[in-house]
Amino acid sequence: MIHWYGLERFEEVKDKGFIVEHHDNDAFNCLIENLSFAPNDVNLAKAHTYDKERKTSLPYIAINFFKDFKSKKYQITLGFNVEFFLTQKEVTKSITSLKLLYADDFRIVFNDASNLLYNLTEYKQFDLRKLQYIDYTYTETIYVQPKADGTFPVLVEVDGEWTIVLSNKSKLYSVAPDPQLYKD
Repeated sequence: MIHWYGLERFEEVKDKGFIVEHHDNDAFNCLIENLSFAPNDVNLAKAHTYDKERKTSLPYIAINFFKDFKSKKYQITLGFNVEFFLTQKEVTKSITSLKLLYADDFRIVFNDASNLLYNLTEYKQFDLRKLQYIDYTYTETIYVQPKADGTFPVLVEVDGEWTIVLSNKSKLYSVAPDPQLYKD
């Protein structure tokens, strides 16, 4: 963080009881998008709840959050390893991923990520209206036909881009943030 913010800013936030938070709880992942300053108490709460629950949710959902250094905005990204439906204006769609944009407030992002994780693991649903996001985007599910022998390929080409086919053998672990969503 000293590299990006400078020693003076780093010491200032450290003196206020903030620590360098690794969003994915991997101390070796020091990409700027994985780091934030966070109050130590919030970091401890995250360690005892979100970080533990996130690991057990991976067979069903991949949830992560990222911060864009330039815009100072966050994204919570969700990848669904099971069929998930999003209903908007009485239209229901099957989606594979959801990306939620947030203002520069680590605590709000952490609270929404924790609530999403809890609701998805306990109830298999959540209410978008109860979240404090600014904007969002999603990827609709692409359905793939099995091969002649009844198996599914691991990858398929869709509109010139390779896409993973989710199955018992291939699951999402993380969904990258959408760079376009950070732009105003």
